[in-house]
Amino acid sequence: MHKTKNELYDLIKDIKTKEEFEVEIKKRIEENDNLFDEETVALFIVDELGRNKQHIYTISELQPNIDCTLFGKIINIGESKSFERRNG
Repeated sequence: MHKTKNELYDLIKDIKTKEEFEVEIKKRIEENDNLFDEETVALFIVDELGRNKQHIYTISELQPNIDCTLFGKIINIGESKSFERRNG
């Protein structure tokens, strides 16, 4: 079940004031040309702060059509490679 903007704020109220949260939401909505609604942007913020623990799965638990949050760690960056597309 999806959380409301206020429920999401409760997860980070020790980090940001309500006013800071609202200002950040409005700023990000504008930056993304109103592509996302307030609840979606609020979820982005909570995710970025590491406070969305509702749908965290290990890779082995992933299944089609589930809502989840993935966390990963880059352990190696290999040599970059170039390629050209054929036929567009």
